Order: sequence, then structure tokens, then C-alpha cells
Amino acid sequence: MAWAGLALLVLVGVGIVATGLPAAIILIAVATSGAILGVVTGTIDVAILGVLPARLINLFESDLLQALPLYVTMGLLLDACSWTGFRSRTRSTAPAMRRCRARPRRRWCRA
Repeated sequence: MAWAGLALLVLVGVGIVATGLPAAIILIAVATSGAILGVVTGTIDVAILGVLPARLINLFESDLLQALPLYVTMGLLLDACSWTGFRSRTRSTAPAMRRCRARPRRRWCRA
């Protein structure tokens, strides 16, 4: 079963590209199918899967892990806003135009 990890990774990549679903849903589905496959083949003990909820609850006691969903939400909101793309385009062209006026012989200068 050493190849199972690589197979699950390939399955995640194919699932994200082929279905267009959010990555979180694909990751949960692939992890669940990997756990079921491991239990069926006998490589994963069922008792290990029973301990996972308690371990996950202990993980969320960390302040950094509690803030991660907020950072993801803030990134999604900034991506959804239309003014962020406008600001980044304006910022990237303004210095180039200033450089053009200072040195007009550059290749990237707009005439």
C-alpha cells in the first residue's frame, strides 16, 4: 500500500480539474475513500479512525489554526471584489510609465 498516497494525490488533482468542485470537498471525499479503502484492505485499524475526532478537536485549540479559516475567508472576499484587480493593474502600469519618461530608450517603454 505504499503507492496509495500517490494514488490519492493523483485522484485529488484529477478530481479538482475534472469536476470543478471546491478543493475542500474533493479533499474530504478522497480522504474518506482512502480511509474506507484502508479499512477494507486491513491496512488501517478501525480503532485508529475512532480516535481521530478527539485529535482534531485538540488541534483546534491552537490560536493559529483557529485564525486560518478567517484568512481564507478574507482572501476569498478580496478575490471576489472587483476593485482589487483594478488596483493591481493600476499599480503595475504606473511605475512602468514613470520609468519610460525617465529613460525613453528602454524596450518596454510605451511610446
